[in-house]
Amino acid sequence: MTNKVHPWAIVRLRPDLRRVTISRFRKSSDAESYLLILRRLEPGAEFTIVFDPDDKLES
Repeated sequence: MTNKVHPWAIVRLRPDLRRVTISRFRKSSDAESYLLILRRLEPGAEFTIVFDPDDKLES
């Protein structure tokens, strides 16, 4: 999957200041819907949505 096609990413923010990419999406609305599910499944974790078309989070 190319990230130019899936630029919206959900990342988990870790206490050690690292970010872990959970999943990538084509549309921001899909990412928002999935984010709601993640927050219900893991209420203690911190997640956010980012726009990352160049895959800078993965390097």
